[in-house]
Amino acid sequence: MVSERGYVVVSDLKVCRSGAPVHVSEIPNGVGFLSDINVAKGVYVALDFVSTQPTLYLATVAKIGSKKNMVTLGGAYTGGKGVSQLKRAAFSASGDAGSSVISPDGRYVAPNGQLDCGEDAYPGVWDIQKNKRVAMDGDACNALFTREK
Repeated sequence: MVSERGYVVVSDLKVCRSGAPVHVSEIPNGVGFLSDINVAKGVYVALDFVSTQPTLYLATVAKIGSKKNMVTLGGAYTGGKGVSQLKRAAFSASGDAGSSVISPDGRYVAPNGQLDCGEDAYPGVWDIQKNKRVAMDGDACNALFTREK
């Protein structure tokens, strides 16, 4: 990630030459700022401010090149709602680039960066394919985000 919307594919950096330009790709405008991206699996997470006092966010999880949120869970941005409804669904996060986490297989996301699959975790960990929150113990939850060797 190189800016609010921009990212560079790591493999492009590995083969870059001095003086040669590096192409910066961007997520679509209007979905918030880029928080994590899994280029290999074609998915990104963007966070959008809902409130500044306290700082609260909603997440968009989408395919690269799309604005369409793939999840409709609590903590996900869904259009057509009033500000008060959006604030009720929002969550706190550091808001730093890279604060969200996408699993290596591109199936799971922790929008606030906390790998917490507990029943009371909010927003918790989301299964993107099933559009459901994940509920399991800590070791199993952490394993979802561990790259296979």
